[in-house]
Amino acid sequence: MDHFEWQDYTKNDAALVDSWLDADAVRLTGLDEGFDDFCRYWENESDPARGEFFRCKIVSEDKRPFAAIAYGYYGGTVTIMEIVVEPTLRGQGRGTAVLREFIKNAADWIKQPISVFEAVVFENNPASQLAFYKAGFVRNEKDRDRWYICIQGSGRKNG
Repeated sequence: MDHFEWQDYTKNDAALVDSWLDADAVRLTGLDEGFDDFCRYWENESDPARGEFFRCKIVSEDKRPFAAIAYGYYGGTVTIMEIVVEPTLRGQGRGTAVLREFIKNAADWIKQPISVFEAVVFENNPASQLAFYKAGFVRNEKDRDRWYICIQGSGRKNG
């Protein structure tokens, strides 16, 4: 059973998510134009390898939204493009919990086979690095900003 409630992001959620974009969130993400502009860009991306099955979800706990996650799917890989947690709730393990539950449910939402989850987590973002690490991701030693986790039975190995 899921701990969080998950709903598809809509334009009506834009003001709420943008209210979570404090200076740290903007500095550490690609969201300087706002979450909705980011989502609209990727929804309209013409290169399927980059934008196919692009989606965003709002994550709530006890009916209170507190996080947003943007992701895309292509050829067995889910790329977590951004995750934003309400500033007052950061540092409490919420990001890690969202990532774990996302990994558990993504195949049902995407309705495609998944062999790996990827994310770009920059060196200057230790909080996100810790959240992804605790969720089971490992750092790609060839590209230190890329993190990934392989799904059991995919034939790929972490590390």
